[in-house]
Amino acid sequence: MRRALKILAAVLLSLILLVIVVIGGVDIALNTGAGRAFAQHKINGLLAGEVHITGLGGHFPEDIKVASASIADRKGVWLTARQLDLRWDPFALVHRDVQVRSLTAASIEVLRRPVPSNKAKKPSKSSLPKLHLNVDHLAVPQFSLAADVTGEPVTLDVTGSTHFENQTLGSVTLNATAQNGAAAYHLLGQINAKTVGLEAHIAEPPDGLIGRYAGKLVHAPLTVNVALHGPRDDAALQFDLALGAAKLHGAGTLGLNPNSPKADVVLTIPALAPFAAIANRSIAGSTKLHLVIAHQAHGGSTLSLDGDVALTQAPDHLAKLVGQSGHLVLQAALANNTVDIHKLDVSGADFDIAGSGTVARSGVQLKTHIALSDLSAISPRISGQLEENGTVSGPTKDFAIHAVLTGDIAQKGIRSGPFTIKVDAQHLPKTPTGTLTGTGALENYPLTLDADFARQADGAATLVLNKADWRSLSATADLALAPGAKLPTGTAKFKIGRLADFRPFAPIPLAGSVTGDFAHADTQSFALDLTARRLVVNPKIGPVDASMHAKGAPQAIALRAQASVARLMSSPARLDLAGVLDLDKRSADLTALHASWHQLTAVLEGPARITSKPEIAVQHLALGLNGGRITVNGTLSPRLNATLTVQHLPASLAHLISPKVDVSGTLSANAVLTGTKSAPRGRIALQARAIKLHSGPAASLPPADATVHLTLAGTSAKLAAQLSAGQNISLAANGTVPMGKTGPIDLHVTGRTDLRLVDPILAARGTLVHGIVNANLTVTGTTQKPNANGFVTLANGSVENIGSGLNLTAISARVAAAGRTITLQRLAATAGKGSISGHGTIDLGAPTMPVNIAIGAQSATLIASDIVTEKIDAALTVAGALKGGMTVGGNIKIDSANINIPKSLPPGVAKLPIENEGAPRPPPAPPAPPIKLNLDISAPNQIFIRGDGLFAELGGNLKLTGTAAHPVPMGGFQLIRGSFSLAGKSLQFTSGTISFNGDGFMPTLDLEATVTSASQTATLVIGGTAAKPTITLTSTPPLPSDQILAQLLFGESTANLTPFQAASLAAALAQLSGVGGGLNPLDSVRNALGLDQLSLGGSGKGPPSVQAGRYVAPGVYVGATQATNGQGTQAQVQINLYKGLKLQTTTGTSTTGTGDASSVGLTYQFNY
Repeated sequence: MRRALKILAAVLLSLILLVIVVIGGVDIALNTGAGRAFAQHKINGLLAGEVHITGLGGHFPEDIKVASASIADRKGVWLTARQLDLRWDPFALVHRDVQVRSLTAASIEVLRRPVPSNKAKKPSKSSLPKLHLNVDHLAVPQFSLAADVTGEPVTLDVTGSTHFENQTLGSVTLNATAQNGAAAYHLLGQINAKTVGLEAHIAEPPDGLIGRYAGKLVHAPLTVNVALHGPRDDAALQFDLALGAAKLHGAGTLGLNPNSPKADVVLTIPALAPFAAIANRSIAGSTKLHLVIAHQAHGGSTLSLDGDVALTQAPDHLAKLVGQSGHLVLQAALANNTVDIHKLDVSGADFDIAGSGTVARSGVQLKTHIALSDLSAISPRISGQLEENGTVSGPTKDFAIHAVLTGDIAQKGIRSGPFTIKVDAQHLPKTPTGTLTGTGALENYPLTLDADFARQADGAATLVLNKADWRSLSATADLALAPGAKLPTGTAKFKIGRLADFRPFAPIPLAGSVTGDFAHADTQSFALDLTARRLVVNPKIGPVDASMHAKGAPQAIALRAQASVARLMSSPARLDLAGVLDLDKRSADLTALHASWHQLTAVLEGPARITSKPEIAVQHLALGLNGGRITVNGTLSPRLNATLTVQHLPASLAHLISPKVDVSGTLSANAVLTGTKSAPRGRIALQARAIKLHSGPAASLPPADATVHLTLAGTSAKLAAQLSAGQNISLAANGTVPMGKTGPIDLHVTGRTDLRLVDPILAARGTLVHGIVNANLTVTGTTQKPNANGFVTLANGSVENIGSGLNLTAISARVAAAGRTITLQRLAATAGKGSISGHGTIDLGAPTMPVNIAIGAQSATLIASDIVTEKIDAALTVAGALKGGMTVGGNIKIDSANINIPKSLPPGVAKLPIENEGAPRPPPAPPAPPIKLNLDISAPNQIFIRGDGLFAELGGNLKLTGTAAHPVPMGGFQLIRGSFSLAGKSLQFTSGTISFNGDGFMPTLDLEATVTSASQTATLVIGGTAAKPTITLTSTPPLPSDQILAQLLFGESTANLTPFQAASLAAALAQLSGVGGGLNPLDSVRNALGLDQLSLGGSGKGPPSVQAGRYVAPGVYVGATQATNGQGTQAQVQINLYKGLKLQTTTGTSTTGTGDASSVGLTYQFNY
C-alpha cells in the first residue's frame, strides 16, 4: 500500500512538473522573436482577415504590445490603431476578474461606419461567464473620427478608468477633449446597491460632434449638463441643455430599481423661438411639461403627462388658436402589450381635441372629439364653429371609421344654417369601402355632397361622385381603376366659376375660374380638357391663362398646351407646346415648343423624344436660344450615356439672372458623359470667347477668353484650364481635382499678370499700380484641407496715389507656400530715398491660423505731397491669429516731417452731400478688422508745420494703443520753436503742444504767441483740432480784438497807429477771418535750396527781415537773419541738449540797426 502511494505521489509530482515546464516553455517561447511571429501569424489566421495585427511585442502575458492593428468588414478596413499597449494580470481571470492596469494607444482612427456581416449568426447555447471589469488607466491621445462617421473630421484626446463588479456596483470616469481645446466631454458615474451618482458635461463649438445632428441649418454651440445623485430608488435629477439660444431645463427624480422603475420629471422650455428657428419656423412662446411614469405592483406602468403651452407668435393664426392657455393632458396605462388611454386632451384658446380608448395588438377602440369654437382664428374672413365626433374600432388590419362633422360657418357676419358631413369607412386599411355625404348650408349657401368609394384586394378601385354642389362649384364623376391600369375608365367633370368663393378657406388669395372634362370609355378613347382663366394663386406673378387639350388612344395621345403669365419675375412669359404622349411606354414626342420671357426666346428646332421608362432618356432635343443652340441626346438615369452641346450661347443672358450685369461674348460647351450621377465618366469641354463687362468698374478691362477641359473618372477629374485677357493676364491650371468633398487634389497652377490690368479701375480713385505677378503653385491634399507648394512673385512693382501722395517704387516680393504655411520670404520697396522691407509667415494649418510678419522702413518717404512729406525709420510686427486677434506693434521714428497748411477756403463754403433721387444709399463702410495696436512713435525734432503765415517745429513721443477701429493715442509733440506771420509781422511762439486726448486720432493744437509791454499782455492762441483749428486773441487787462492785435503787431494802441499800420491791421484781421488766398513763392524757393526754414517777417520795429536755416545734424539747427535794408545780419546756432533744454548762441548785429546782438544762453521749456 505504501508503495502504491509512493508511486501515485511520484506520478502527481511528475504531472505538476510537466505542467510547470509546459507553461514555462510557452512563456519563454512567446517572449522570443520566433514565438511572437508564430503567435501573430496564428492570431491573424484565426480571425479570418477581420482583425490584422503587426509588430507583436512586450512581455507575454502581462505586458502585450502591438505596433499596429486594423479591423475590417466586407467592404475593407474601417478602424486602425497604432502602438497598442495592454498591461494586465491574466491570472486574475481565475477569480473571474479582468484586471487591466493600463490600456493605451498612440492613436485610433475610425475611417467609416462598419457594415453588418452577411453571415447568418448561429445560435449559441453557451454564455460568457460573469466577469468583474477593472481598467485602472485608459488613454488614447488621438482618437479620430473621419468625416464619413461624423460629417466633419474630429480628433479627441481620451482618458478614463472603470471598475465594475456587476451591473449594480461600479464606477466609470471618461474624459475627452478636442485637440484644439474647443470641445470637451466629461462623464463621472458611480452606482451601488443603495445610491447612484452621475455627472455629465458636454461643451461643443458650432457644428460639433453632437450638435451637428441638429441639422445643416443649425450652427450654434452646444452645452449639456446632467447631474443625478441620491438613493437608487429616488435619485434627484437636474439637467440643462443649450443649443445656442435654445434652452431646455429638466428637474425631478428617477428610480433605478429594475423591479420598480419610475420617473417624475418637469421639462421647461422658457423660449420656443430658438427651437422654432432650428426648424426654420417662426414661433414664439414657452412651454412646461410634467412627466410621471410609475411601475404597478401587478405589472405594467402608468404614464401621466401634463403641460402648458403659451404661444405669442406662430404661423397661420396658430398663435390665436392656441393663445396663452394651451394645455396638454395624457393619462394612460401600459400592461400586457396594451395601451389604455384614460384621457387625452389637447386644448387652446379656440380649440379642443380629446380622445380615449385602448390600443392593442388585437385591435383598437377609440373615441375622438374635435371642437373649433371660433373659426376666425383660422381665417379672419369667416366665423362660426366646427365639431367632429367619431370612433375607430376593430382589428388593426380590418378596422372601421365613423365620423360626423357638424358646424355653422358664416362669412362677413352673414348668418348661415348648419351643415353635416358624414364619413363611414370599413375594412381599413387595405380594402376600404364607404360613403361620404354632406348636407346643409355652408356660408349660407346650400351644400350637397354624395360619394361612394371602394378598393378591392387586387388593387381595383371605384369612385362615384353622384353630386358635389356649392356656390360656383359643381362636379360629378364615375371612375373605375382596373388592377395594374395606369388610367381610370369613366367620366369626370368639374367647374369652378369663381375661385374667389374658396378664398375664406384658402391661405392664398384665389381668383379666376377653372374647368375640367375627362372621358375614358375604353382602351382606345381618351380625352382631357383643362382650362384656367385669369387664375391667380400668387399676386406677385399676376393672372395666369392656361389650357391643355389631350385626345386619342393611350398609346398616342395628341397634346397641345398653352400658358401665359402676366409677371414672371416682373416680365410677361408665354409657353406653347405640342406633342404626342405614350402612356404605356411613358414617353413624349415633342413636335413644337416656343417659349418667350424677358427678351429670351427658346424654340424647338426639330422633333424630340423624352422617355421615363425603363430609363430617363432624351433623344434629339435641340433648342435655339437667342442665337445660340443647346442639344441633348442620350440616357440621363439611372446611368449616364448622353451627349450635351452648347453652341454660341450669348453671355448677355446673364442679365436675366442679375439685371445689373451687362456682359457680351459667347459660351460653348461639349460633354460626353457615361457612368452614374454619383460617379460620372467622360469628357467636358467649355469655351468662353470675348467675355467683356460693359458696366461698373470692370468695364475698362479687356475681353477675356477661357477654355476648360475635364476628363471625368468617377470620383475625380483631370483638369486643363486656361484664362487670358489681352496681354496682361495669362493663367493655367492642370491636374486632378475631386468630384466630391473628400477626394484628393493634385493641381498645378501657373500664371502671369500685369497689374496695369487694374489701372482703369483704380485710376478713378487716383491710384496707379504697376508690376508683374508670376505664380507657380502645386495644390495637393483635399478640398477641406488643401496643401499648396510653390511661390508667387511680384517684380518691378509700384503704387502711386495722387490724392494722398503715396508713392512706392521698385517693389519686389516673393511669397512661398509649403503645405499649409504661407511664407513672405522677401518684400522690398523704394520709398523716396529710403526703403521698405518685410518677411513673415501665416500658418493656415493651425486652428487659429497664426500670423507673424515683420515690416521695416529705413529713411523711407511713404507720403510725398504738397501737404505732407516725411522720412521715417520703423520696425513693426504683425503677430497673432487670423481667427483670433492680431496686434500691430513696434517702433516708428520720424526723422523729419513737413506739414504744409494750404490757404483756407472762403468762410462761406460748406460741403454738401449729393444724393440722386431714387438711388439707393451707399452701403456703410465695412468694419475694421479686430487688430490691436501697440506702437511707439518718436520724433526728436524736425516736425515742421508751415503755411498761411504759420511756422512751427515740434518734437516728442506718442504711444498708440487700442484697436484699428478705435485707436487710443497717448502723448503728443511739444513746440521747439515757431512763429506766426501776420500782416508782414512775425510773432514768435512762446509755448505750444500737439496732444491727443485718447478719443480718436485727431490732434489737439495749443500754440501761443505772447507780447508783454509795461501795462499789457497780448496773446494769440492757435487751438482746436487739426481738422478745425481756431485762433483766439486774449489780453490782460481784457481789450477788444483790434486793440490786442495792434499790441501784438506794433506794440501800440489803435489810436497811435500810422495809416500804413492801420492798413496792415485791416489786412491782418482779414487774414484771421479766412478771406484771401494765393500761392506762397517762398515755399518753392525753400524746397529748391534744401532749407528747413525760409520766411519773411519783422518785429514791428525796423525794416522786415529774411530768416533761413536748416538742421546740419540731429538736434543741431543753424540759421541766419538778414534785414532787407542790408544793415543787420545775425547767425544763430541752437542745440537740443535734453527734453526742453536748449543751448542758444547768436552773433552779429541787430536787424533794427541798434548795435551788437551777440548772446549765449540756456532755455528750458515745459508745459503746465
